[in-house]
Amino acid sequence: MCGKDRSCGVGESCVVDRCTPCIGPCSESQSETGRESISVLEPPKESTSSLERTNEAPLPNENPLAEEPLAEAGPIESLPEPKAPESSEYREEPIPEPIPEPIPEGPCVEGVQRPCYDGPQNTREIGRCRDGKQTCQADGSWGPCVGSILPTTETCDGTDEDCDGHIDGGKSLLGCVSTIAGNGQRGFAEGFGRSAQFNYPTELAIAPDIAIDATNQYLFVGDNDNHQIRRIRLLDGYVTTYAGTGQRGFAEGDALNARFYAPLGLVSEPNGAVFVADSINYRIRMINPLGQVISVAGGTRGNRDGFGNLAQFAGPASVQRGPRGDLYVADFSNHTIRKITIHP
Repeated sequence: MCGKDRSCGVGESCVVDRCTPCIGPCSESQSETGRESISVLEPPKESTSSLERTNEAPLPNENPLAEEPLAEAGPIESLPEPKAPESSEYREEPIPEPIPEPIPEGPCVEGVQRPCYDGPQNTREIGRCRDGKQTCQADGSWGPCVGSILPTTETCDGTDEDCDGHIDGGKSLLGCVSTIAGNGQRGFAEGFGRSAQFNYPTELAIAPDIAIDATNQYLFVGDNDNHQIRRIRLLDGYVTTYAGTGQRGFAEGDALNARFYAPLGLVSEPNGAVFVADSINYRIRMINPLGQVISVAGGTRGNRDGFGNLAQFAGPASVQRGPRGDLYVADFSNHTIRKITIHP
């Protein structure tokens, strides 16, 4: 027994009033009291925790293989965003197709024909250029190209001779003059272009004498000394007689049986009618769409206003349609401009 009045021996400590061998060195207080000696059984506490020594250098007797403590993590930096590709759509480079070897042309059948053209391909069938024909020969080969029309030097004649798609080289604004009808000899002849003949067609210096009809397909000509109204088809230059027998005089009715006397100015109407300044008959006449010739105003030489045949002219040379449908007449020998009001 041990307690306040009794102490334990050397190497013993008083634990719950009993002497017990000391674990480790005994203190004087441990041998005297049992209450304080209870703490002797508790394992010794480290003065510094291992967590507090994480940042200190390892002691010589510590295990060198022990894991080093993790360093304190700092703030996490945001990673840069990946750059988008220039195009979200994948484009594969096309693989060029191999150029096939030309297939040698076999023999042709004798007598067979095919179109051909020896000129530049960008002029083929343009302007006046046309294909020719090749004929297969007895030995199975193609003969020469015959009959093709190739480009030539452009001239001022109203055609596209160099086959570049431009008539007269596109230089019409430079004053390209060409003849579309008439051979230059006075007379009377119908036909295409230069094969036709006129006899003093109305002089442009005096009055407008050629009118283009509403369809822009024909030209009407006052053929003065032939006493006729002639017509030129613009598509191909074909010249025909539109009205008048060719004998001077006065007669109404069917266009080809009517008579004129030195017709001059003309004007064509949208409805197909043609007004004529019949100068020496002193009348303004109309060829209506039905092909009938009738007088509109005038009939005797003089200078008088009035209705219809009561009016008088002295050499009407030009007639034109006004903006309100009225006719304006240049009365040559009366030195006046006259107006004819047309009532529907």
